[in-house]
Amino acid sequence: MAPSHSKDGPRPNGKIAVVTGVNGYIASVLGHDLLAKGYKVRGTVRSRASGQALADGAYRSFGSQFEVVQVPDITAPHAFDEAVKGEWRIYHVASPVNLSLTKVEEVVHVAVEATKNVLQTAHDHAGQQLEALVVTSSVAALLNMTEGQLATSHVYTEADWNEKSEKQLAQPGSQLDPGQLYVASKVAAERTVWSWREDHKPSFSISSVLPSLVIGTPAQLPATPDGLNLSLQPTWGVFAGENLTLQDLIPITAVVHVRDVSTIHIWCGEYPRDSDGHRFIASAAYCSAQATADILRKHYPARRGIIPEGHPGQGYQSDFSKPPHQLGFDGTKAARAVGLTYLPVEQMIVDTAKAMEKYL
Repeated sequence: MAPSHSKDGPRPNGKIAVVTGVNGYIASVLGHDLLAKGYKVRGTVRSRASGQALADGAYRSFGSQFEVVQVPDITAPHAFDEAVKGEWRIYHVASPVNLSLTKVEEVVHVAVEATKNVLQTAHDHAGQQLEALVVTSSVAALLNMTEGQLATSHVYTEADWNEKSEKQLAQPGSQLDPGQLYVASKVAAERTVWSWREDHKPSFSISSVLPSLVIGTPAQLPATPDGLNLSLQPTWGVFAGENLTLQDLIPITAVVHVRDVSTIHIWCGEYPRDSDGHRFIASAAYCSAQATADILRKHYPARRGIIPEGHPGQGYQSDFSKPPHQLGFDGTKAARAVGLTYLPVEQMIVDTAKAMEKYL
């Protein structure tokens, strides 16, 4: 399911890259792409079984170039000490994304403490060869949403910060719903990164990547669609005909292909002087449930009786650009730096659906 590489495999480049939470959606694609470039990848996982599933599946052809490191508690002091020794790049992708969690300490505390652990361990134990540490954040860290702001035409850039979530966390006894907790965790974790960098002035570069909604070909799918991550579930819902009322789904939202997110991460690690101290939004275009249905009905005519029709062509721009009076995210800084042309929405949807054909 993951992109193929040459028959003889990539030539090892002698460098080690650590990917935290390697069994996650973005992290597993990033890990595969690093392996395909010749890196030895150490992937951290809470459960060894989840890492072994990659070793036996999508990463099988890379053999000993992939190493699983079990880190049961990412908040524990020195949790990453063994994982980072001798590495050249660290990609900290692991973060709690579980909307069943409802307590600040279960989400925000975990994200912040894990980030502190990775930063301090990199500083104390990695070695002089470490060139770059790249942190996966989210456009959620930008969204300074106040009443009615979802309807604004504001375009967020790397200069923006979600101050509202920070204020909510600062209020004693504040009650946040699971979605608000996730957003708050991304803000708090990324603030931790930049505060730590200012205090410690490390010899290695630090940068962050802030994706919008990520879709596209996974490195490896779960056994059943029930295990799909939150960003892939809407596409599956339309493809499977489960979401018959398109209007009930997430309205138009910014999207980006997982392959482009991986490419930006890798560039940040390989060009530490250019990426150091920078945030990079990864966002390509704007899609909706209606657009998803239109694309899938076009590419899967035999499923037109299953995929809801809705109101074809309505509610989104024909070129998938930002609609008027819709908030947006400017992903041009990353595209210019990397020399990247973002993959188009149609490819995002079709690549995702092709991977999900195994469930039909």
